[in-house]
Amino acid sequence: MKRIILIAGRSQAGKDTTANIIYNTLIANGHSRNDINITHFADKLKLLSYKLLKDFYPELDPHAFYDKKDEYNEFLKTKNRTFLQYLGTYSKDMLGDNIWVESVNITDGINIIADHRFITERKIIEKIYPEHLVSSIRIFREIVDNKPITHESEKIDFRCDINIYNNLTLDSLNQNIKKRINEIIYK
Repeated sequence: MKRIILIAGRSQAGKDTTANIIYNTLIANGHSRNDINITHFADKLKLLSYKLLKDFYPELDPHAFYDKKDEYNEFLKTKNRTFLQYLGTYSKDMLGDNIWVESVNITDGINIIADHRFITERKIIEKIYPEHLVSSIRIFREIVDNKPITHESEKIDFRCDINIYNNLTLDSLNQNIKKRINEIIYK
């Protein structure tokens, strides 16, 4: 089954959490771990950022651009996430909309891309992978959706195929996704 599921939402809306819940639900429903791939448009950006900066900033934590994105970085004089947002968007503006989309690792199985931010990403994915069925999920979370937008990558000004609301508990998000797994996978 050749699938690409794009997950969109503001920072801290629950995109990675949703991707992991989908992954675990598919495994529980009998899918092979080898057939499911969680990836991000920003994976190469994070790796390149670390490789670029570690020579100038040897004490840079290898996880700074992964699970420590919201920490302030003394060397960069900003949060790690802010650095990634500006570098990623500037690179996209200078080198073309497809720079990060083409760098993503897509398999012949079910691919979950947990950082969909721009409508052009879907259009490019559909063009590059016409044999894959592509759908998108928008994660809404009141606590983050009501915050001011600080970067253009936080706008999410496009429609998605499926809307999921993440306003209660992790358990309720988990149950919501499990109930909608067929819609998510086969839409």
